[in-house]
Amino acid sequence: MVKKRFFIGFNGILLALFLDLCLLISIRTVDHHGHFQSTTDKWETLLYVIGIYVSFLLFEMILFLIMRHRKSKHILGQVL
Repeated sequence: MVKKRFFIGFNGILLALFLDLCLLISIRTVDHHGHFQSTTDKWETLLYVIGIYVSFLLFEMILFLIMRHRKSKHILGQVL
């Protein structure tokens, strides 16, 4: 139960950070170098952020599947 809560909480925090960063990218007009952001620059930055977000979700899914496989393997060993 604790593991499930951790994954739900982690996904919630990750989603909140992702949405906050997307809002920040869409609102800002000047980047950290002082250059004005065009629409193309904003979309490029947004694609990088989406790629990082998806990679975190894939890492979490792989970790979840490994943990589930270990648990089912452990339960199967106890039955036999």
